Amino acid sequence: MTLLIVLLLLLSAAIIFYCFYFLIRKTRWFFYLPVLLIFLGLSLQSIHYLYKKNAHYYVYRASRIMNLETAFKKYLFAPPVEIKSHNGYTVEVWSSVNNKPANPYSKTVEFEDDVFLFPVVKYKGKYYSSNEKLSKQKQILPLENLSKKVKFEWYKVEPEYHYYIHKNEYHRFSKHWCKVMDMGELKYAQKKIAGNQDKVNLSQSSFTNKSIYLEGKPVGTMRYKCKVKINGKWISSSGIKELNTGRFEEMDKVHRISVRGNTGKDKLDEGFARANLPYFWGSDSYAWGWYGSDCAKFTSVSYKAAGKPMGYIGTYYLNQMKARTKLTKKSNNIFYSGDKKVKYGEDVEAGDIIVMRNSKRGHAGLIGEDKNNNGYLDGSDYVLHTSFGAPKFEPLNHSAWSKKRVLDNYEVKIISK
Repeated sequence: MTLLIVLLLLLSAAIIFYCFYFLIRKTRWFFYLPVLLIFLGLSLQSIHYLYKKNAHYYVYRASRIMNLETAFKKYLFAPPVEIKSHNGYTVEVWSSVNNKPANPYSKTVEFEDDVFLFPVVKYKGKYYSSNEKLSKQKQILPLENLSKKVKFEWYKVEPEYHYYIHKNEYHRFSKHWCKVMDMGELKYAQKKIAGNQDKVNLSQSSFTNKSIYLEGKPVGTMRYKCKVKINGKWISSSGIKELNTGRFEEMDKVHRISVRGNTGKDKLDEGFARANLPYFWGSDSYAWGWYGSDCAKFTSVSYKAAGKPMGYIGTYYLNQMKARTKLTKKSNNIFYSGDKKVKYGEDVEAGDIIVMRNSKRGHAGLIGEDKNNNGYLDGSDYVLHTSFGAPKFEPLNHSAWSKKRVLDNYEVKIISK
């Protein structure tokens, strides 16, 4: 398929050049101009396809500017208006954990928990549900009291991209291109996950990036929206509109479910709860914790959630903290501190922070468990980190920490708190 797209791109380029030639000569412009526009559009679509399939993420993101469908949606067609209230009716998403009474509050749940989502209609200060079990709760009334014909649609909502730049970091880049590429503020997308159901399971797998799976189950954060058709009108709970405001008081209205990991290590499991969230370079406070953070802030929010606050700090300040041990080399796939092998239980534990830093840049993540149970920290052991993308859980051998040039030119430390 890629080869066909490349051939189409080359053909389009030749025809575009041919058309330009005759347009410049003002020969039969009424014929060559439409042909030029058609093949120019095909070229842009071809470039977008190739970047999406093969190129680096940042290049793909830039290529979105050239995508015709994206341009039409963004600049020519306004998004459909979603009604939040009609004749006094509003809609909320409620959730229940392990068959406990449902409520409208966002939740961080355990890996083994059973979580269900319910649509609830609010009218004149009272709550209504068509779900038989939910309507038995003390404050919930049967929805049929309001309407006999009701329909539902369920959506999951998450960031459209998995890399953003905080406005305070704009000085490193062109402000114009940050705005054109939507890199300066979070933008959200939604995907329909269920039809006419008054009770749905979680759908934590991401549709805009790669999810992290533990024992075949996706972990991390997802937000949910429900639309209810009542008395002929579709009414929506809070969703994309609120999230795209960038104001925490509005963004927090969207129902969030975050699933922790199952390792038994609180700091690491809190990190897993933040899977699916974007890399947000330069995020400046804990308030961003459930919306995205950069590598060092990712470790900060995970530690704070686990009851070990250390400040919302970058790699420079992490590197100033007292090290549990320092990594100086790797031999036969095992990390060493000086001439001593780095040993689990003595020099490192799952959930410890691994940070590398030189005078210009750094990176940080959370150490996973001893994957091959050899008792030593090696390249086969996993690290949970975010690096210009949503969090990844991958072997150290796939990350920067295992590279010889990093061990030779950076300070690499293990930090525990």
